[in-house]
Amino acid sequence: RRRCATYNHIWAVGRRRRPDLAVDIDLRDIQSLVARPAKATIVRHLFFGFHGTEAARIFVRDLNPMVAMAGAESTLGAQANVGLTFGGLAALGVDPELLEEFDAIYEAGPDGHQLGDVRGSRSDPATWWEGRFRTEDVHCMVHLHSCSDDALDALTADVRSLADQGGNTEFVARRHGTVLEGRSLGGGTLHFGYTDGISHPDVRWNDSAAKPGQVDFRMFVLGYATPECSSAPRTGPAADLVRGSTYAAFRWIYQDVATFTAFLRAEGPRLFPNLT
Repeated sequence: RRRCATYNHIWAVGRRRRPDLAVDIDLRDIQSLVARPAKATIVRHLFFGFHGTEAARIFVRDLNPMVAMAGAESTLGAQANVGLTFGGLAALGVDPELLEEFDAIYEAGPDGHQLGDVRGSRSDPATWWEGRFRTEDVHCMVHLHSCSDDALDALTADVRSLADQGGNTEFVARRHGTVLEGRSLGGGTLHFGYTDGISHPDVRWNDSAAKPGQVDFRMFVLGYATPECSSAPRTGPAADLVRGSTYAAFRWIYQDVATFTAFLRAEGPRLFPNLT
């Protein structure tokens, strides 16, 4: 069953390039979460609501040194990626006229009906986040990655300290108060026993001739819209603001492995009688 959803904007960090010239993306300007899967074995998700524009700006500014970039190797034991919701951008004081040019789905936020989270069911949007807060309350998401519990705890404490200094609010999704995190089972294996991480696209990060199977970076990265790869905001100051960032969705989903396995055992032979 689904427990939550939110849409956020993984912002750009670094230099801005003119979109009308041939582009060669410097991955040091792109958050690592956009370009490649994290190598860490533990991921922790923190959710914050901003307390005023000044507090929001200071928090985001001070988070910058912790953010992992795709083209830069870090010696830190834990790294962060940061996303902002539409409400978070508004809370940061982004010009409303610029916000109007963002993608309408990002502005509207997740629609439970469209996502298949039916009212009255265990996935009812009214039960998202275990009822502790509303999706629209979230302004900022900080995703922490590490292979060490100690390093992860230290970075978590640093992020929370920055949030507390400005009076920003941390939202804890679990009723029993523990942080929301996930741990690798090792070997790229999911809870269902399947191999994960084999479908990542081969992204062409520049305007050179594409090799077979490559995907244009504009399918992921905002601010370089073309007629073939359109994205909002398309042009002007709003496009300048988002250049090098991306849209993202976060879903907290309960996976019932036992029930799914029982379903396969019951229905598999009927649907595929010759399958061995």
